[in-house]
Amino acid sequence: MRYCEKCGSEIPDGQKFCSNCGAPLVNANPFEEILQKPIIKKEGNIKESPKSRLTCIILLVVPLVWVMIFSTMSVSLDNALLSNISAFGALFLGVHQFYVGKIKMGILFTLTVGCFLIGAIVVLIKLTITKTFVDSEGLPIL
Repeated sequence: MRYCEKCGSEIPDGQKFCSNCGAPLVNANPFEEILQKPIIKKEGNIKESPKSRLTCIILLVVPLVWVMIFSTMSVSLDNALLSNISAFGALFLGVHQFYVGKIKMGILFTLTVGCFLIGAIVVLIKLTITKTFVDSEGLPIL
């Protein structure tokens, strides 16, 4: 039970205005209705993506290893052809994003070499360790 700051009358929980004087409650939370709704968790019926996690991992790891191997070889041998092969492999670092339906992220990964390899490593961690990578519809890839 709260009290009106203007007239001092009792105000039942859930009201946003004083029923006596009509003054708005200062502490009224506009999200109170949303916060009071119970959170429903579905334990047994978890919907999952039809995409395969193993396929995502392969589509990410193969270009990642390709880029690392050929870029290291091109630097150590000072070879322009190996450098071009490495750059060609970098174009495929966004394939896993296209596979799960994230077209914009796929374009971003392709143009920025997997977000400068940092994004590719983060996605690899999400796929293998935390298993929190989701497809374009927000469904987990299990």
